[in-house]
Amino acid sequence: GAGYHSNERWPLYKQLCEKACLHVNEMLKKGCTAGEAVAEAVKILENSELTNAGFGSNLTEDGHIECDASVMDTSMLTSKVGNVTYGAVSCVSKITNPVLAAFELAKQQATGLSLSLGRISPCCLSAQGAEKWSRAHGVEMCEERELVSGGPQYFIKLKQIEYLSEYLIQLSIIVTFFYRISIQNMEKIPKTTDATNITRIQKCQRGLFDTVGAVALDIRGKVASAASSGGLLMKLSGRVGQAATYGCGCWAEIGAGPKPSIAVSTTGCGEQLIYAMAAKKCADNLISDDQPYNAVQTTLLNDFLKSPILNSDCEKQAGILALHEINNEQYSAIEIVWGHTTSSMVVAHISTKDAMPEVVLSRLPSSAVPGKSVSVSGTWIKVYFLYT
Repeated sequence: GAGYHSNERWPLYKQLCEKACLHVNEMLKKGCTAGEAVAEAVKILENSELTNAGFGSNLTEDGHIECDASVMDTSMLTSKVGNVTYGAVSCVSKITNPVLAAFELAKQQATGLSLSLGRISPCCLSAQGAEKWSRAHGVEMCEERELVSGGPQYFIKLKQIEYLSEYLIQLSIIVTFFYRISIQNMEKIPKTTDATNITRIQKCQRGLFDTVGAVALDIRGKVASAASSGGLLMKLSGRVGQAATYGCGCWAEIGAGPKPSIAVSTTGCGEQLIYAMAAKKCADNLISDDQPYNAVQTTLLNDFLKSPILNSDCEKQAGILALHEINNEQYSAIEIVWGHTTSSMVVAHISTKDAMPEVVLSRLPSSAVPGKSVSVSGTWIKVYFLYT
């Protein structure tokens, strides 16, 4: 995901991404659908404490875990509701892999079956309702404490909250001309800001984002995308981010003729990505612009950084992973493009003809300003075969 990634942790991120790519690549070689591929890839990422999704997610301001996830899939071959299905869950604390609950919702959408009394099946569920539905449909459940990444990691999360709370108090002290205020469960209030506390806060930033996502193209030419997030550190309880918001966390659309098939997954600051409707906006740009690199750059630069809806003074945090595929009946031309406004973003990609994935730690140029600059890159794959 987009955020800040230290050089020290880079080998761990690389190993995790390689694990996810290799496992899912074997599934694709055996004929799994694009939807199954993105769900499985995100599941592996959710299971790692390195990411802010599923196990090891950020905590809310009152110390709880609330996860969001979504899947958009064009590969449901028996779908009764059209050529795309969508599922999302938000604010869940007792689902082992939120992305699997979202995928199950998408699969239920594909059946086209109505509930009793003619009620329409849901595509988005939240909190206890999502957990109750998931349990009834065989999704693996857990206790909330099982999603907290161990004793030491839990202590670090609590210290992050403490450090940020200290900093907020310091700011309040400055604004109110050093009028002393108090906060529950805090033994002392710092009287001045200092470099040590600022450094602590900067170190906390790496846990703010680091959400996960995936895009995939299967052997039938179908595409899918997924997103999963533990949300912002110290978020309010009940807050829903872009990962569970339609058109903001993920998007997938099947092509025909000159129209490309596309899949998009986003990461970054959820509120900003929601205002920008980043996933859908990027998808529209990918369809209208025959240069995927330009489409992603346009999304981040014009539709995000220069958006009139977003506060022009704030640091705007976004990352996009996009897949663009054209099938001209002779070969399939695929481009994978990624871009970000954050300091860095970790991306991995693989095709069924590759023995190993390529894992990239993309960084902004040293002269660039995070939240105000854009970095875009990508790769392309040409596959000579016809879809059946």
